[in-house]
Amino acid sequence: MKAMKRNASRGLAVLLAMMVAMIMFSAAPVQAFAASPAAPDTCEVFLGGVSQGSFSFNNAILQMSPSTGDEIVLKDTIDITGDLSLETKSTFTLDLAGFDLNISGSLILYDGIFPSYTVLIVTDSTASSFSYGTGSLNIAGDVLATDRDPISIGLDNCAVISSGAFITIEGKVDTTGNGVAVYDFGLVEILGGINAGGGGIYAANSGNVLVGTMTAPAAVTVAGFAIILKMASTTVWGDVNAFVNTGISAGWAIAAMNSSSCSVSGKVTSAFSGVYADGFSMVSVDGSVSTPAASGESGVQAYSNSQVAIGGSVIATDGVGVIAYDGAEVTIDGSISANNTYILFYDENTWVDLPKTAADFVTPSTKPPYLTYTDFIVNANASYVWVGNYYTPDSASPPSGQASIPSTGDNAGLLAAGSAIALLLAGLLLTTYAAYAGRRKKHRI
Repeated sequence: MKAMKRNASRGLAVLLAMMVAMIMFSAAPVQAFAASPAAPDTCEVFLGGVSQGSFSFNNAILQMSPSTGDEIVLKDTIDITGDLSLETKSTFTLDLAGFDLNISGSLILYDGIFPSYTVLIVTDSTASSFSYGTGSLNIAGDVLATDRDPISIGLDNCAVISSGAFITIEGKVDTTGNGVAVYDFGLVEILGGINAGGGGIYAANSGNVLVGTMTAPAAVTVAGFAIILKMASTTVWGDVNAFVNTGISAGWAIAAMNSSSCSVSGKVTSAFSGVYADGFSMVSVDGSVSTPAASGESGVQAYSNSQVAIGGSVIATDGVGVIAYDGAEVTIDGSISANNTYILFYDENTWVDLPKTAADFVTPSTKPPYLTYTDFIVNANASYVWVGNYYTPDSASPPSGQASIPSTGDNAGLLAAGSAIALLLAGLLLTTYAAYAGRRKKHRI
């Protein structure tokens, strides 16, 4: 789209010759490419890390083998008319090298016989240590990988992987396996959404994924983890749906760790657990977060100075509404509905559970008009849960709070009071910090 317009202005587009190429794996179907005449220096093939010379792009694909280190490096901008099918049964590595590969149809990852493990890794040798490269892979259609087994998502087993490369997919990613992975400042834009029989998005090391647009929302619908972020970011203009697929690792709809950020404009629905944020991460969901299955899990978990904002309600059908610990902050514009525990904090010194009911809010609120729930009295690095809509079947108005703490209308007063308590507990904290910091509560990833 954007890149194709840029290519037209560059005048670098090279028309490739019409040809039909066949790669046979037993009874594998014909692998077809539609193209026009091309210069022989379109790209260079590396097999096992050794250059095999320059080829037209289609002939270069025919040279690929399943060996480690196989790679195609672009030497010019390339336009493919129609679909591009890759049937390598292995990892297909493409270095954009600052050029563009434009596909007017769909990208099809298929081997024709067995469940496909064809993986396209897109790199760009012009990428820097802080930005993706100057080239781009632009797919006007879909990415289709519909004959592969669903497995637990990881950084190296998704259909399309960006390592420092810019990829635009105007259609959807449709796969029976895992969707996309991105890392090393790579950027992947998917305008049509993700439908995956495995996981959806795995991003790490400053990778970024954008799904849908403000004016044309698109959903991420998967089995297992929908979004895993480790020092990365994702924006979804639409809903996130995570359903369980037997035989793979079911998980959170959203798991943001290591200073990651995730924004969802729609709602989040999970058959397992909803939102997890840890390590200074930030997650915002404009709609509600619900876990309708009888999973016994939680709607929201926030740890270690992370922040979660929910524009709707949190519905944990058979679990804990919210778990917050170690300086975490959760803001819910709507209500919490949980058949197990309303809100759960932990004692940082003993790891004893500190459950809260809907009536256990404190007054005055630290964030009016929200009701405030906190472990301030017990923990030095206090956590807070603010709930906008309190209601019970038998009460038209909320009961009085269970404790009264200083308030300045924001977190400043609480942080000051927390510092005072921290001084009183300093000796105890010094002796217990090393022990509790290395432990993992059963609810954490």
